[in-house]
Amino acid sequence: MTSDAATQERVYRAIKATLVRGEFAAGARLEISSLAKRYGASQTPVREVLGRLVGEGLVEHREEGGYRFCLLDAERLRDLYFWNAQHLLAALHVVREPVVVRALEPLRTRTAAAPIDQVALIAQIFQAIGDATGNAEFSERIRNANERLQGFRMAEIELFADTTLETSRLLALGRFNVQKNVRRKIMYYHRRRIEHAAQIIAAITS
Repeated sequence: MTSDAATQERVYRAIKATLVRGEFAAGARLEISSLAKRYGASQTPVREVLGRLVGEGLVEHREEGGYRFCLLDAERLRDLYFWNAQHLLAALHVVREPVVVRALEPLRTRTAAAPIDQVALIAQIFQAIGDATGNAEFSERIRNANERLQGFRMAEIELFADTTLETSRLLALGRFNVQKNVRRKIMYYHRRRIEHAAQIIAAITS
């Protein structure tokens, strides 16, 4: 790997990690010069990285020029929630019940008091379901959805008072019909957000 390629990869990983950690609110302007200074790089690799992140759906071009952390409208957010739900349900369809239990069991003892920790735990639950398929496409698509939904999940916590309880219920697998129980809870989780997409966007933009 050339030094230019290595720099671009370093900057890519750093900016992506910053976005996924929630340091920028959805819709926040991303200044190329500020990012270049922050990560010790010239503006060229930063610009190329932001273009790469546009392709991943994490960043978007601003109409007046430049870039911002992706902010979907309510209709697009509904579509993303629906898309994520369908991938998770499809993953559960191809995974045997004991594998689902093994994948989710380690997460049942996790505590998530802070909002950022609650968001991380939801991402881990959904990623565990995707990874349990053993199919790289499921894993990658669900990982990308987790990254794109990070900022919106932070807003969900402000809107819904019971997200901690909701997450606990997702991990309450029961003794029988585990897959059916998890599917039902995933459907409820996403249906609730689809119905409140406009309010979630309003919470971010207000």
